Amino acid sequence: MPQSANLNEWGIPDWRDAANYGDYSAWSLRRWRWEFFRRNHELRAYFDNNAQKSYDYYSNLYLSESGKRQGFEEHSLLRPDEPGFHVQVNVQIAKKFGYVGIPNPRISNQPSHAIMCELDPNISYYVGKGKASGPNEKPFVISCPDGKMALVFDLDLPLATQLARAKKVVEYEQIERKGKKLQTKRHPAKWLMYLRVIDARADNASWSEIAKILPSALSQTDQNSRDV
Repeated sequence: MPQSANLNEWGIPDWRDAANYGDYSAWSLRRWRWEFFRRNHELRAYFDNNAQKSYDYYSNLYLSESGKRQGFEEHSLLRPDEPGFHVQVNVQIAKKFGYVGIPNPRISNQPSHAIMCELDPNISYYVGKGKASGPNEKPFVISCPDGKMALVFDLDLPLATQLARAKKVVEYEQIERKGKKLQTKRHPAKWLMYLRVIDARADNASWSEIAKILPSALSQTDQNSRDV
């Protein structure tokens, strides 16, 4: 049975054969995240609804004196159908998808800078300078929004001991706030299987058809397909 036109439109490989996904062993965490998110219907709709508007904005900036002063003319003006182009996002969309700009979800192999996301390290820090606060001086206050915390490290002491203590403090606060320690649950060995199942469902495959691509370690049944 041929692959549906819908999957072809979005550049989705034929899920029946893992080889169609290319050398996924070399994919970075950014790339894996992008592969899942570019299959999101809301993200796709947002890109299509805003691609022309963003392209017009970049075009005007590229040709303007302001753009020339910013060195914009030194960079190529990308079209919406080219890797690296991205539509602008507002704060709500940035929080929803974790991207400060959304590339074309029809393109799998985007340049790394185009799919930077909230998973990338983004830690705020302050380095103390000058004298320590005296008894009559107000302490330096770091403003933290709800859900954030700041810790002070001594640059003259070994880091390992301080990190161990910091870990315990953060875990304690997480337990107080969430009732448990928060841990990252990643199963990269299963990610390709998840993608193939998502693609198969988008291709209107039956659970029985999907069961055939499950690893032999799983009982290849309709119920297991639904669980995956």
